[in-house]
Amino acid sequence: MIRLTKYGILLFCGLMIIACSKNNTEGNVKLPKMKDAELVQALDTLSGLEYSSFYSKISTKYSDSSLNVSFKTSLRIRADSATIMTISYARIPFVNALITTDSVQVSNKKDKCYIKESINFIKEKFGVEFSLKNIEELMMGLPLDFDSEHKYFQMESDVGYTLCSHSKRDLRKIKNGELNVVALFYTLSPDLDQLTSMTVLSPENNTEITVNYKTRERIDSILFPKLVEIRIVTPAQEIKIDMEYKKTRVNKVEQIHFVIPESYGKCE
Repeated sequence: MIRLTKYGILLFCGLMIIACSKNNTEGNVKLPKMKDAELVQALDTLSGLEYSSFYSKISTKYSDSSLNVSFKTSLRIRADSATIMTISYARIPFVNALITTDSVQVSNKKDKCYIKESINFIKEKFGVEFSLKNIEELMMGLPLDFDSEHKYFQMESDVGYTLCSHSKRDLRKIKNGELNVVALFYTLSPDLDQLTSMTVLSPENNTEITVNYKTRERIDSILFPKLVEIRIVTPAQEIKIDMEYKKTRVNKVEQIHFVIPESYGKCE
């Protein structure tokens, strides 16, 4: 069985750092030039998606230096209110996680224990400060923490168009240890209608996370994730997470049901 801490990485990895992937375009077709403002507008449009709820059943493969396992995750999101994830192994639900605007709660059926913490629990565990909205963005394939008022810089890319939260000069400073800030990258498809990958680089803990939205499916005229690859590289190891979204639905009534049995004690 997977340890609870392993699942924590899956639940919150997108909130750490996002890095753009460098894939090769078929035929090395050179894309026409785009102004920075056009790319910012495209990301702003994707970021501004209005929805009331989201559901998907996600088949997940997880591996690191000591573990290789597959499991199912049922994801329910109620926009700007709550996100609940139910993780099942061998078709048996054994971990529930409820994230709200100000708290994180986890019920571990296997070990009969629970976690009740503020939203700061995520930062304390993984070194990255994020919100409930950031979790929604990651799982739904939306631009993470995008702000149209922020200055973004266009970067060279072999596929699509890439914007970065920092200039090349700042990136050199980050690489040389002269600047301790998180850098975010966003890569758009050639036709600017979808986000194909994101990257976060965190110099504080020397971590890089790459999220590749490899394929999407259209639901109610919106493209949502279908196949997703997450790669987390730390000084200690590389974590690989592959996800396949199934039975996705949007803007339907979703029940958020979360209970911690009175007999459970605190997780150690």
